Amino acid sequence: MKIIDLHTHLGKWFIPIEKVSVDDFLRIMEKNGIEISVLSSSRAVVYDFRAGNRELAQAIRPRQGLLGYVFVNPNYLKESFAEMDKYLSEEKFVGLGELYDGSYIGNQALNCDGHKRTLERLLEKFPQRLVLFHCWAKNGISRLLEIAREFPDINFIAGHMGNPDWETAAEEFRKVENVYLEICSSSPIRGKIETVAEKIGAERVVFGSDSSLINPAFIIGMIVDSEINQKDKEKIFYLNAKSLLNI
Repeated sequence: MKIIDLHTHLGKWFIPIEKVSVDDFLRIMEKNGIEISVLSSSRAVVYDFRAGNRELAQAIRPRQGLLGYVFVNPNYLKESFAEMDKYLSEEKFVGLGELYDGSYIGNQALNCDGHKRTLERLLEKFPQRLVLFHCWAKNGISRLLEIAREFPDINFIAGHMGNPDWETAAEEFRKVENVYLEICSSSPIRGKIETVAEKIGAERVVFGSDSSLINPAFIIGMIVDSEINQKDKEKIFYLNAKSLLNI
């Protein structure tokens, strides 16, 4: 069965990761039967977003099967607009991600009423229609609901689908058609895939592994071992992502 991975990262982290080069990443893809991966730069996420985006672009341009997200930081609006202008015209870059509203980017003030507009200002100038959003716990669910309603023409991927509150995510995102649940997490839960597929529909669930932080085999196994039918597995593994990427 073909697989498209919509949530991956390239490079080193602040925790030990054994495989960090682009060649390492391609070998992981081949071993797990992943046809296409969409990456953001781990350096961009946790350290220097301009240097990270540049390194990612250099890595994916000559290689088949690799696409990219541009990482932007709402703390630096002018520089983030420049990054969007630089990369989003390239065929290899499909959108923004993994977009944060706090967390790694280190500005919790973004969650306050006086500063929420920084993220929206980036999306108002966004020329492409796919965003991987770091959707963690109930606060992340509420924030993505708010943003998705404000920008109904953008397709959002709810990264981690609100883990540990993934059942709440499946219920809440039924109300907005432009949000897709992405399943990766750091712990297996029996019945998780069956529950979200029943609540929101398999056509609104996509595969993501968080590789190289997480071995994709673990997340693949969650779907393979689930009790949903083969057609729904194909939707989650490949068909939904194919539609979102227009390929």
